[in-house]
Formats: sequence, C-alpha cells, structure tokens
Amino acid sequence: MYEPKTKGTAQTNVTKNHVIQAKAPSDSEANHTTSKHATHDSNDKKPCMTCIGQAIDKEFCSRRVHTYHNPQIHHFNMDGQCVFGPNSTTPAECLAIILSQKQRTDPSLNGYLVKSIINRARVFVDPVATTLDPNSLYLRGSELIDAAQGKVQKCFSDHGWWQLVAREAEGISVLPSDPQVYLSTEILYASGFLNSPDINVAREWVVDKASPYVRSPRGCSRKLNFKRKQSPLCVFKVQNADQVT
Repeated sequence: MYEPKTKGTAQTNVTKNHVIQAKAPSDSEANHTTSKHATHDSNDKKPCMTCIGQAIDKEFCSRRVHTYHNPQIHHFNMDGQCVFGPNSTTPAECLAIILSQKQRTDPSLNGYLVKSIINRARVFVDPVATTLDPNSLYLRGSELIDAAQGKVQKCFSDHGWWQLVAREAEGISVLPSDPQVYLSTEILYASGFLNSPDINVAREWVVDKASPYVRSPRGCSRKLNFKRKQSPLCVFKVQNADQVT
C-alpha cells in the first residue's frame, strides 16, 4: 500500500530555505520587493480617493437638486441643511463648535431645554477651512477662538445664491470638488460630509445611543401569566343559540 510522505520534512526544508534566502537576498529580489511595496502603497491610496470622490459627487448632486427646485437657498450648513440667508456666526466660533465634544443630555427639564437650544443653534454652524497647527485643534472654547483668528474662514459649496454677493468681503471660499485637495495637510476642511481624523462629521454630533442618560423603553406592565376573560356578549350569544335550537 502506498504511504504518502509526511509533510513535516518538506515544511522544514522550505522554512530553512526561506530563512537563508531572507538573510541574503539578491539584487533582483530586492528590486522586485521594493517595486511590489511601492505598487501596494499606491493601490492603498486609490480606494481612499475613490471614496472621497464618491462622497463629494453624491453630496453635490443632492445640493444641485435642492437648489434647482428651491432657488431661495443661500447655502448649506455643516449638517447639510438648507439655509436661506447669511448668519453672523464667525468662522472661529463655527470651528469651536465643530471641534467641541459630544454633549450628553441630562435627563431633566433643564437638560432637554439646553439640548433644544443647541439643536436650534446648530443651524447657524457653517463649514470652514482652517490652516491651524494640528496641535492647536485640541484647544477648546475661547482659547481655540483666539488661536483661530485669521486662520479660518467659512467654506461653502458652489450651490446657492450666496455666490451673488462679494466673496472677498465676507471672507468665504468655495469647497473644492477635487478629492486630492482634502488629503492635503496644509488646509483642513470641515465640510460636514467627509471623514477627517481631526474633525467630526455632522452625523457624529448625534448623541450616542449607548449614553447612560438614554433611558431604555419601558416594558409592558401586564403580567406574563395574564389570562384574558371571555366577553359576556359571547356567553349571551351561545345561550341564545341553545334556546333557539
């Protein structure tokens, strides 16, 4: 009877040969490895560029449809909502609100009142572009506002009638449609619809459902062993049917 060879010897020889080759690779192997890693790195950036391009096309297409059906739209805010006029929120204040941490709602009347005010105030938070140092992005409140003076400006997409006014007077720039611009480290864009390691996207502002302040829905107070009683009307019908027969 034919007995196949054990794989232990073959694996050992392959491992030894692999170790020997790894210690002293030839020039052709080294060049092949370098070119392979370079190709791999270049391919890793393509999906990122593709995702950014798809997100931009999807968002801008939606905004074109909105402005076509409603020409009164002035611009789109950080949440992607339609805004029908300019606001007085400064770019530094917008950046400070965008970089602020998510607030948990206190389960009290005052807590829900504050949450309601914040939700209404978020309409006036606009996208911005900043040239701040990455270390300065960890500042909060008035410190961030002071550090961002002259280094941040509002940045709207090319949709709405805000373009009819002087851009230079209001200090507003246009959100670029080129995906490569968003990968630059010199200018950081808080567009509201693109992920960034330093700036939260608009959907991340929503309070986490796992928050301890979020109450779980109440269950049914009725006992599980509850038995429904028979309706007296059914009993009356059965008795009348017996009498008729």
